[in-house]
Amino acid sequence: MRQDAAVASRRRYCHLSPVCGRFRYRIDPVINRSGGGVNLSSAKVSLFAWSCVLVAVGLALTISQSTHLTAIVMLRASHFKRHAASKPALMMVVVQFGLAAILLSILAIRRPPHPIVVIAEMFGVGSSASLAWPALMSLGVAGFGATAYAGVKVIELSNHNGATNDRN
Repeated sequence: MRQDAAVASRRRYCHLSPVCGRFRYRIDPVINRSGGGVNLSSAKVSLFAWSCVLVAVGLALTISQSTHLTAIVMLRASHFKRHAASKPALMMVVVQFGLAAILLSILAIRRPPHPIVVIAEMFGVGSSASLAWPALMSLGVAGFGATAYAGVKVIELSNHNGATNDRN
């Protein structure tokens, strides 16, 4: 009897109120599940999150053909504006993409938000939410970081071209 009371006290119930009505469902803890569930320690999840972010940063700082293509497109787009306004606009783009990459890396290291865990539990994959969250956020880190890096390359290229044009 005492064990049943302990199990009942550990259960939490949440309510969702979609358009069609209210749903009631049980939420189990994600990381420390007992009895058939996946037992993930927080240290392993944290190590996985850090490794995802470090791999994403490495991918973002790798020069590849897609980086060159992105730089060419950004350079063409900057030439549509007046030459005087193109460099500040490029710098603003680099700052925004860099800030997005930094914020997503911070989000990747943190625990997944509670609504994500609830939705994962509804589909029966609650233990994978703590692994999927850093992996998905690291995709954003790699994408935004690579775009910011391409923007930096465009600014360097425009500075180099501007210096050679001034000499002629």
